[in-house]
Amino acid sequence: YCFYLGWTRKKWFLASALLFGLAHLTKFNALFTLLPLLLWGLRLHFFKILHQILILLLVSGILFFLGWPWLYHSPIPKIQSYLHNKTGRILLKDSETPRNFSQDLLKPPSVIPVYYLGKLYKDKTSPVPWHYPWMNILSSLPLWLILLCFSGIYYWIRRFKWNSFETLSGINLVTLLCLYSLPFIPRYGGIRFLLPVYPLLPFFAAYGINSLLTLRKNNPYHYRLRLFTSLLILVPLLSNLWDYRFYPSAYFNSFFGGIKGAYQKGLTAENPLIPREALTYINQNLSSNARLLIRSMDPFVLQLIKTLGILRADIVLTDSVQD
Repeated sequence: YCFYLGWTRKKWFLASALLFGLAHLTKFNALFTLLPLLLWGLRLHFFKILHQILILLLVSGILFFLGWPWLYHSPIPKIQSYLHNKTGRILLKDSETPRNFSQDLLKPPSVIPVYYLGKLYKDKTSPVPWHYPWMNILSSLPLWLILLCFSGIYYWIRRFKWNSFETLSGINLVTLLCLYSLPFIPRYGGIRFLLPVYPLLPFFAAYGINSLLTLRKNNPYHYRLRLFTSLLILVPLLSNLWDYRFYPSAYFNSFFGGIKGAYQKGLTAENPLIPREALTYINQNLSSNARLLIRSMDPFVLQLIKTLGILRADIVLTDSVQD
């Protein structure tokens, strides 16, 4: 949004450069967002978009360095190590070991096993299908939001203007999803690598709602209708939050049958779930001050459940077998 406003206003472009630098500092994948910006800008002004992309890269590089004190000492080998770590999964073989690089960031394995649609993909001879990111998007959003997104995309195409914010958002959405579908891009981790896509979906949903309601703009109750519709959308949202209060690491919409139906179809969440039955069993059968070993699970999830009183307060959480 800042980049769109910054196309004609310098202060907004400066804001977009700062935000892009912070995004790059947070996650390497932020660099992928430059591609849709470039595609959108090339149609409007070839030299201007190249100039702005160079500024974004320069500002992000400065913020990236200043915001990561780890780089201050021996920055060159550490930056090499960082790039080796982030691109090595695609470009290098597992047997290739870095020389003179910082050992803090070693090359990750080329393939991460993924269980998808009832099949385990664990080597390069059988890569995860291209539709993995699309299926994750469709299964992890409430149905009403998906329908509103499609309505927003419909009205965007119907009123298409290249220099509009809707077109910039649409190019971002399509480009990022297609990028994650390319055969040489590793696909794993559920929705984790699709986080740049998700903010675009509520925008198109809101655009769809607004477009549908403006069809009745002459109605004397137009504004009341908009308020009522907005409040009505909160009902299924609050219902979903209540239904999934014991499952903080996963969500599957009703089209896929919820968590149970999704598991039957061979879809799984990135992190293990915490069934209510398991928590009940632990609370009823573990002795006083028992130690609970956590494996393949974020300890903060159980700690949160413990803080909320769902897990017994005397149970000690540990991730060490020696404890």
